[in-house]
Order: sequence, then structure tokens, then C-alpha cells
Amino acid sequence: MSQRLRVEELSKTFHGRRSWRTMHTPSVHAVDDVSLTIEPGQTLALVGESGCGKSTLVRTIAGIYQATAGRIFVGDADISDRRALRRHRRAVQLVPQNPLSSLNRSRTIRHALTQPLRVHHIGADRSAQERRAATLLEQVGLSADYLPRLPVGMSVGELQRVVVARALAVEPSVLLLDEPTSSVDLTTKARIINLLLDVQRSFDLTCMIITHEIDIARHLSHRMAVMYLGRIVESGLTEEVFNRPRHPYTQMLVASATAADPLAGRHTGDMPRGEVPSDGSHADGCAFSPRCAHTADVCRAVPTLRAVGPDHRAACHRIEQIDTAVP
Repeated sequence: MSQRLRVEELSKTFHGRRSWRTMHTPSVHAVDDVSLTIEPGQTLALVGESGCGKSTLVRTIAGIYQATAGRIFVGDADISDRRALRRHRRAVQLVPQNPLSSLNRSRTIRHALTQPLRVHHIGADRSAQERRAATLLEQVGLSADYLPRLPVGMSVGELQRVVVARALAVEPSVLLLDEPTSSVDLTTKARIINLLLDVQRSFDLTCMIITHEIDIARHLSHRMAVMYLGRIVESGLTEEVFNRPRHPYTQMLVASATAADPLAGRHTGDMPRGEVPSDGSHADGCAFSPRCAHTADVCRAVPTLRAVGPDHRAACHRIEQIDTAVP
């Protein structure tokens, strides 16, 4: 049964090695004061360019990284620290970005699916666990014939179905998917999208999907949040954000997704400049201001999310001055 996922003021900072010359310890604020809520049975898509902190956020929620600050709730259970997460490990499952790297290449698919059942004591005996593994494969569109196979030699689409089946094995309440359609061809992408839609309907899961493809987010999610350099810059109902983006960064993403030529119908001066900083550094004030064509003196202060419509929020000082029409 699905439960609400709630994240409150979550931050994750990575610290490097201290320099013996400057005695300075470099740090990267990968996730910075993120708050979001996903209602039971709904799907939130978190979108943004590579390097914006999306995967770090989902890995922190999954417990792979320890949060620097903030709290994470599944239903009424606080799973912010590792001891609490161990008690609720079954509740949150992650489908990683690279399915092959997450599977033991020397062990069979049978082992991949029955191991979590053994760890969590699901199934009366080994034969019951194997029957459940076969059922899981059928639920994701594969046959029991895959049980004795090794991951090597299987297609990306088949491996993606296996890792989804493995995540579903322990009957989670929350399913986190990190770039489930990245680096696959269009045919495989369509199959994965259909698989995820079927999983959403069949298992009544609360889902969070990480993607840099805003058109994929539109197909799969009820709500959308846009992340830039570790912060949420816009959020709301998916169709509202897609059809009427209010933040300049979201406008860029939507324009790129909807136009064969992202520059078509736009003045070159209106397009964001440059790329996401590779070192994860933040500008003073608005992190997007170095790339934004609408930067003004007010952007020296950090913007906060504010209402820009019914159930629609954006973090930009100059929303009223920016033309929100997207070609």
C-alpha cells in the first residue's frame, strides 16, 4: 500500500580533502534545502540537466547517502537516520540508472530476485520464493525462462525490467527511479514508459522519477519539480508547469523539449547562457543568474519558492517582468 513521501529542508554536502597548502576543505552543496511532498499513489517527476543534484537527492532519500540536514518521512515514519531507515528498508526501493552495474554479473536473475526475499524473510521456503520471482518477472513482461540467465547478454530493456521486478519484490510503499529511460533507443524507451505506467496502475505506488527529459516527465507524472544546482526552482501539477512555465530555467527545458530547433521563435538574447557549472559551485544570490538573460540587481538575493498560480510555485524575483510564453 502506498504512503506519502515527505522531504523537509533536505541538504547534502560533499566534502573533499583539505589542501595542505591553503588548509581549505572544498565542499559541494549537491542538495540545498529541498522540501517536497508526494501524495500516496501519485508520481512526482524531478527534472533538470545533468549535474543539478537530482541523483544525489534520490540516493539520499533511499539512504545510500546520509543527509547533511533535513528530514525524510514515509507516512508518519521518520527515516532520516540510518538506524530508522533499516527498520523501514522495505518501504523505499530504488531503481538505479544503470541496471547492469546494479546486478551481480556472475549470479543469475533467480538470485537477484530471491535474495531480497530471503533478506526480508518473505516466502515460506525457497520454492515459494522462486514462485514469487517467476511471478514478478511475468508482472514486468518477462517469462520465468529468464530465471537461470545471467545479466550479461541481456538487453538494456530486459535488464531494466529485472531491476524493476527486484525493487517490487519486497512490496515497497515508495519507488524511486533514477533516469529509467536514459541511454536507450526510442523503441526501448517506449517499452520502459509503458512498463512504468503499468507498474503505477498495478501496484498503487508512490513514485519519484528522476529525468532530464521533460517530455518523459510529462507522460509519467502527476506533479513536476524542476531542480537547478541543488534547489527546487519550480513545482506544480505537471501540465501546469509544462504548459505555463514561470521560471526562466523551466522555460528553457520546455522549449528544448517542444521545438526541433530550441532557438526557433526565440531571440538569441533570451536563451540561457553556458552550462551547469561542472564543480557544482553556486553564484551569490540566484544560482541561475549567471546564465539568465533577465538578471537584474534584485537577483543578488537568493529567491524563495512563491505561489505563481493555484498549486504552482516558482523561485524567481522577476516572474512578473518575464514573458512566460513558450514557443
